[in-house]
Amino acid sequence: MASRRILMASAAEERLEMVQDWISAQRGETVVLADCRGAVDDFVRAVSGRCGGLVGVHRFTPAQLAAVLATPGMAE
Repeated sequence: MASRRILMASAAEERLEMVQDWISAQRGETVVLADCRGAVDDFVRAVSGRCGGLVGVHRFTPAQLAAVLATPGMAE
């Protein structure tokens, strides 16, 4: 079953730390979204370095995710 969590904090540093902890604890597929591809790549690299590696993490911008989700329907 999918794990969902709403993270709230007034400080960006605190939010990033909470997300890093959550992603590090996930087992299985995880989707990470960010406004630009460079930001999501940097974030996932930082989390991976902190926890010793990640498997099953997919990085997208919202536009990239929309394209991936729309592709199977458009192929029909």
